[in-house]
Amino acid sequence: MSSRIETNTVTLQSYCALLNYARLIAVIIACICMSVRATTFIAPINLLEPWNVLIKPDLHGCKPYLFALYAEGGFGTVGYNRHGCKVNALQIWNPEQNVLKMLTGFGASNPISQKSMQVDATDDGTRGHVVPCGNLQVDFAGAFSAYFKVGHCWMFSAHVPFLRMALTDVSYTDLTQDNTAEDLRVKELLTDNLAQVICQLGDGLDIGSWRRTGVADGVFIAHWMNDFPQKKPFLKNVNITFRVGTTVPFGQKEDEDLLVAFPFGNDRAGAVFGGFGLTLTLGNTLRVGADIQLDHTFGSIRTRRIKTDVEQTELFLLEKIASYKDNGLTQEFNLFGECFDLIPGFSFLLGYEYLKHSDDVLSIFSNAFSSSVATNAQKLFDWTLHQIVVRFGFDSTCWCGEQATVIPSGALYMRLPFNGRRSIGLSMIGGYFALKF
Repeated sequence: MSSRIETNTVTLQSYCALLNYARLIAVIIACICMSVRATTFIAPINLLEPWNVLIKPDLHGCKPYLFALYAEGGFGTVGYNRHGCKVNALQIWNPEQNVLKMLTGFGASNPISQKSMQVDATDDGTRGHVVPCGNLQVDFAGAFSAYFKVGHCWMFSAHVPFLRMALTDVSYTDLTQDNTAEDLRVKELLTDNLAQVICQLGDGLDIGSWRRTGVADGVFIAHWMNDFPQKKPFLKNVNITFRVGTTVPFGQKEDEDLLVAFPFGNDRAGAVFGGFGLTLTLGNTLRVGADIQLDHTFGSIRTRRIKTDVEQTELFLLEKIASYKDNGLTQEFNLFGECFDLIPGFSFLLGYEYLKHSDDVLSIFSNAFSSSVATNAQKLFDWTLHQIVVRFGFDSTCWCGEQATVIPSGALYMRLPFNGRRSIGLSMIGGYFALKF
């Protein structure tokens, strides 16, 4: 009887400790949720995040150090418009670009207004409309990650991603007819030499192909994690993780003189973020888990292209002006199930990721244009993105033993977007190789 009472007391104390930890973490997460307004994903595209729970290395074990090298390449790109329909990457904000409307909203003495008067044509639904198409892709993405264990529950990590992106095969289909004198003027003065006209009027705006290579923002994270073994027939362990981090904004910023040349990070703005994860081990070969990450990206002031008229479309914005951008709230959720050790050392993970970003706000430093008009741009409106992650992993711990000096591990994975709104989904295949020591 005494032994049973002692066992029940220990079990009760374990549950109380677990409950206290859960309460503490819930309070911290709630504080983060109340303060957060943005994410490291300020561009509507699923670029590589090596710290993501669906592709990061297994951090369990007694080794104090882990180094990992990532590499991935793209094999497909799909855009999603405001209605969630699949479109070309250059059509996520507008199905067509209105060349006549790009000339509106300027003062009478502005060369752009003078060009508009020279063209002297009205929009009949097709006149001055062009359909853009292009192939936006990530030729290569990679990252270096380093983890350093401190004590029993704490670990610190640093990550440096790098990217090679390209926009190729850019073309424009002119919908202008040949029926009237207005049609002919629009073709002669605008659409027949569209790239040259836009470059001249738009202060160097290049609407052709491009290729960019560079590093993304560096990321530093402090991780807290702990296991809570369970003496249950089916539930064997509860793992709770919590992380806070910051970015170092040295990644390439958005190039305002190129089309959809998104920043490699936060567009030179700093960020702090927090995340929480819960993983349950069910039986001896199955894990299921959920993870959430919320980030706060600080506002930034720099020169950006803006809308000068409400009816303008998004790609051909001719005016560049100093502005302050306040990023909207983003929520990033991950769900996953993982089978492990069906074959010793190997694992299979199937995960789902959901991103939701609310509206951004742009404030311009000029009385010549309206901030409300500038903010009324599709690329500043909310966007969402869904993707599936499939990962095959291996860990040589079961072969080498925990006492081995170096323990290799690695994985191959695919990231497959399947739905979204005002966003671009990159289908990527990649992997990582890691060493614990």
